[in-house]
Amino acid sequence: SDLFRTHPEIKALASWGAAFQALIDGEMELAISELEDSERRFLSLGKTHSAAATRVSKLIALSMLGRYEEAIECGLHAREVFLEYDDFHAAGKIEHNIGNLHFRRDRYHDAEVFLSTARERFAALNDQKQLATVNNSLATTQASLHKFKSAEDLFEQALQQAEAAGQPVTLAGIEGGIGLFALLQGRYDRALDFLERSRQRYTEFGLTIQSVLAEHDIADAYLELNLATEALAIYERVIPVFAEHGMRAEQARAQAYRGRALMLLGRTKEAQRCLD
Repeated sequence: SDLFRTHPEIKALASWGAAFQALIDGEMELAISELEDSERRFLSLGKTHSAAATRVSKLIALSMLGRYEEAIECGLHAREVFLEYDDFHAAGKIEHNIGNLHFRRDRYHDAEVFLSTARERFAALNDQKQLATVNNSLATTQASLHKFKSAEDLFEQALQQAEAAGQPVTLAGIEGGIGLFALLQGRYDRALDFLERSRQRYTEFGLTIQSVLAEHDIADAYLELNLATEALAIYERVIPVFAEHGMRAEQARAQAYRGRALMLLGRTKEAQRCLD
């Protein structure tokens, strides 16, 4: 505690570290309060750039809680600071996050604009790690825009980059993306194979929330295959987890798909309740 008193910057960094842990644990509200604490401390020390850097994570937490307008405002503010400092790497990261945020809102064209800008920045910096993650996000966006050839090429690039850079967690995300892309194309064996690989990888790394999200995707694949009972069991397992972590978009989606599964099983009254 003496060290904290004499080195206020250490306290700012400690709050930032605590926020990272909260994000991993899916505690979004806690992450936001720690990040705001960290940002305040950096600003009081005149460290504008470090303060802006805390917003990269804050945007993710706000987005997971469905606070989209705040998240975009938070991101654009941070990007201004990074560009003033000529920090194109950080600007690219925030643009990547804003792109993902637009994707969450089904605004695929807006997502494409931000993700493409981020991709250009990382390509100019020859940052293979960031290119792997942004190529994955852009591939998923292109798939949603039915630009299948472009999506396939980007997924392939992302896989190679993540493997070369030794990024197992990024690899799990890419495998999940490829699984969902296969599902969109009606290639169910491939979809289940990649989604399961992704889930196992997340589980190995103790990334609970990501693992639960991957499980939800597997349930979607089951539903497409009319395996309603198997899908229903997963939705009923993941809904309380999303509720507990305040992940309202995921919770709503899982309830809707649970409703679909119940309809397939002829349990219409329960289905109606889920959809309501």
